[in-house]
Amino acid sequence: MIRNSRTSCKVFAPASVANVSVGFDILGFSVPVLGDEIMVEKTGSGVEIVSITGVVSDLPMDPKDNTAGTALLKMCEELGLDHGFKITNKGNIFSFRSTHNY
Repeated sequence: MIRNSRTSCKVFAPASVANVSVGFDILGFSVPVLGDEIMVEKTGSGVEIVSITGVVSDLPMDPKDNTAGTALLKMCEELGLDHGFKITNKGNIFSFRSTHNY
C-alpha cells in the first residue's frame, strides 16, 4: 500500500518468508499482517531519522548507518536534490543495519 502527497510518502512493506521448499530456493510468500511502515517527508536539507518504533527499536538513528537513510542519502547525491527528507519507521519485523558508508 502506498499513500503519497506532494511532501510525503507512506509505504508498507510486508514481511516475507523464503526457502519454503526442500533443496531449492524457489518458493516464498509474504505475510501481509506483519511488515514495516515507513513515512518519508520532504524537508529543507539533509536526511534525518526522526523515530524508529516497533519490534526492533534500537536500529541506528544515523542515516549513514541505517538502510532507509543510506538509500535516501544516495538518492539525494545522485539526483542532486536541493531538499532533504525526514524518516519515521514503524516496524513490525526485524530490519537490517546498513554496511555501506556514503
